[in-house]
Amino acid sequence: MATLEEIYSFEKNFEDAAETFLETATGLEVYRSASDDTFITPRIEIEFLTGEATEPIDAPIPLGLVEFRKYDATFFVRIITDPSAVGQGRDIHLAAVAKTRVVLLSSKPNWNGSTLPLYGLKYIRPTATARSVVGDFQVTELTYEIRFAIRDNVWPTTTTTTTTTAAP
Repeated sequence: MATLEEIYSFEKNFEDAAETFLETATGLEVYRSASDDTFITPRIEIEFLTGEATEPIDAPIPLGLVEFRKYDATFFVRIITDPSAVGQGRDIHLAAVAKTRVVLLSSKPNWNGSTLPLYGLKYIRPTATARSVVGDFQVTELTYEIRFAIRDNVWPTTTTTTTTTAAP
């Protein structure tokens, strides 16, 4: 069982899972949203945004509360290369885009119980591609619609929460 805070950390959990399998499949560095890392190219940047909770409200969770369990989300994947750098030309950029699309196919087993133990992925659907040049960089942004549900067996049996405070 997980804490409520762990369950409702949708962005962190989905981005952590995606980082692992995208790096493995593409060989590129992957940066999650709000990362304070030093960026390199070529790279992939990912951002998971939770959207609307969807009807119907399910049966009560073990806490006796009736809560939404199904959610819509948007997943952004940006492939960024520097065409002025050796080995980062158009062909390399477009090959990275293709590899990323393949990894995110709904038929691939990347979003599963081992990468997302708290959620069941209902579907992932590509909704848009945008290409641009930002400064010296080639950027392709892939946008996906995701629907997922919180798994039944992950709810805590008490409402005890943890509180953290920032260091002074």
